[in-house]
Amino acid sequence: MFDLIRLGASGVEDEYEIAKSLRFNDDDSPHLTFSPSSASNRRTFTFSFWTKLGPTAATSGNACLFSVGTNSITQGFFELRFGAAGFRIRSNTGGGAGGGKYWATTAKYKDVSKWYHCVCAVDTTLGTATDRIKFYINGVRESDLIDSGDSYTDEPPEDFEFLVNNNQGHAIGYGKSSGGSVDGYADQLLAEWHFIDGSALTPDNFGKTKASTGEWIPIEYTGSHGTNGYYLSFGNSSALGTDDSSNSNNWSPNNFGTSSDHDNDSLTDTPTSNYCVLDCLDVGTGSVTNGGLETNSSSGSGNSNTFGTIGLKSGKWYCEAKLLGSVGVSCQLQISPKDHDSVSHDLDNSAWASGTQQGKSYALHLQYGNAYHSSGGGTNVLDYVPDGSIGDIYMMAIDLDNNKIWWGREGTWGNNGGTGNPATGANAAYTNVGTASGQTNETWCVSICDVNTHHMSINFGQQPFAHTPPTGFLPITTQNLPEPTIKDGTKYFNTVTYTGNGSTQSITGVGFQPDLTWVKKRNSTSNHFVTDDVSGVNKELNTNSTSAQVTNTNGITAFGADGFSVGTDGGVNGNTDTFVAWNWKETAAAGFDIVSWTGNATNRTISHSLGVTPELMIVKNRTDADVWKVYHKDLGNTKFLMLNTDDAEQTESGNWNDTAPTSSVISIGTDNAVNGNNDAIIAYLFSSVEGYSKIGKYTGNGG
Repeated sequence: MFDLIRLGASGVEDEYEIAKSLRFNDDDSPHLTFSPSSASNRRTFTFSFWTKLGPTAATSGNACLFSVGTNSITQGFFELRFGAAGFRIRSNTGGGAGGGKYWATTAKYKDVSKWYHCVCAVDTTLGTATDRIKFYINGVRESDLIDSGDSYTDEPPEDFEFLVNNNQGHAIGYGKSSGGSVDGYADQLLAEWHFIDGSALTPDNFGKTKASTGEWIPIEYTGSHGTNGYYLSFGNSSALGTDDSSNSNNWSPNNFGTSSDHDNDSLTDTPTSNYCVLDCLDVGTGSVTNGGLETNSSSGSGNSNTFGTIGLKSGKWYCEAKLLGSVGVSCQLQISPKDHDSVSHDLDNSAWASGTQQGKSYALHLQYGNAYHSSGGGTNVLDYVPDGSIGDIYMMAIDLDNNKIWWGREGTWGNNGGTGNPATGANAAYTNVGTASGQTNETWCVSICDVNTHHMSINFGQQPFAHTPPTGFLPITTQNLPEPTIKDGTKYFNTVTYTGNGSTQSITGVGFQPDLTWVKKRNSTSNHFVTDDVSGVNKELNTNSTSAQVTNTNGITAFGADGFSVGTDGGVNGNTDTFVAWNWKETAAAGFDIVSWTGNATNRTISHSLGVTPELMIVKNRTDADVWKVYHKDLGNTKFLMLNTDDAEQTESGNWNDTAPTSSVISIGTDNAVNGNNDAIIAYLFSSVEGYSKIGKYTGNGG
């Protein structure tokens, strides 16, 4: 889970920039408190905020963002939570009136690499019950809600009064149990927190869709906040609870690190400059804490390789790590190929020596000051920096344009026949980053390898650096990433959902004229319908079947400028049935090409128009009933999968003639499924496009 495009980066001077966020690390019990001097509107109000999830919020969902009261049916409570359990409100007015109520999205939110914009608009005066609570994520209303628990009702009663805006204690950063004790501290970053007293607003008051990329970005809110409303920008690191609206409804901060040192909770990681963090969803035996900037293990055995959330292929980058404890074990600051073994996460000495994927990393052992790298067998070890101790700051400079890497300790770069100097390019620890055997075209991630017990922190630039980065080397944030070739992926691939009418209809909202459309009924069993513009409309294939291509004048009947048309076939337009359609635009720029040929049962090559080597090929004999054959770059040219079966990979030379595809041709063998004599064959070819698509693999871990 990592960014290769500039997600969250504005890149345009006249766009609204958010300067600061506030980190809530649940282990520190952080919170803000405020008590309104008098009650105000308890029926109509709006919360708007941006958040980046920490490990607890992304995994357990127990982190509470906002609360009033004590979570007791007799005393009354209100809670607002966001994360792995969904975007939700839990509330009661006290005295047992109406019982406890719980409204939540069915969608769960677990991505720790991105910023979410969340709006919760409440207006219980409305006659339409389903409009009294509205949840929006990144500008889109989440109308698929659940109700759960003991005697909870679907919607709040008309004119229901919540405890929000009552003249009692409000908190940002925790919830309360029925006994009054804290029940779940927040574990995430917050930015641009608005509370609007007396109005139920829509997201377009706080954000907009960026025309060039299609991403949801913040705008400045210019409306009123109402009597008890407030705006927390978190821009004043010495007074974190300052209300920046005109109301002066200031909040009291508790348990935040507000000093100007390395452990400051006032961060520059914001929706307009999204920084790298350690990925708690991509970690071995250790744990990630402190907003994704610390890793810890107390197991006493095993290895834990924790990866950053931003992948890098070019540029010059700088970061720092701090050794916080357990110096007598193996802690390594390194860069690793993103295409790693996600089961073991090991980078111990045996892995270095074996020349496996993990051994392709470049690492500094913090205890001994040794630099390590292995590729193709054998280990290269350098005595690069002095031995370390607890509290030391280590530096890493990565030059992917010139294939070099340096490490330093406490402001001094390591020696390798002289003093290292990233600014001039002199005396790098290694000069073969990305050029060593088997390592070309890698996507690199900063990672930390922790063996046995350990405790380390890392800083990608969202906090003040302890040392000045070398000239030309940048913090690892999306704002510093290059612009992707494809800025708005929905112009080349888009998913739409629709409801069938049993007659005929045009499905719009795709945003382009598709060249390949794949439709599946969602609410009951049905075939997968695939139609492409090379075969022609009214021509149908079923990816779950070996059936030959058929003519279906009631299936997908036309491609239009903004979508496609469907007929009366229940598989694509059953009355009241729900459907999903995946749509592709055929162009080399987006790494997609449709190729057809007539088989001759002889080993041969077929030309394609991708301009690069295909990494995924899906092939079907349109004339005969035969299986779908799938080539994948990580399986190689001797193996194949079958799209329409649950079989494991198999080995056979008759598919790809044991020959890898090239940037101009694909190779096929004599197998009937790919080259039946006089049969019509269709193939869908895909290649990865930086910032848009990725053909890859992963290893399951059962968790």
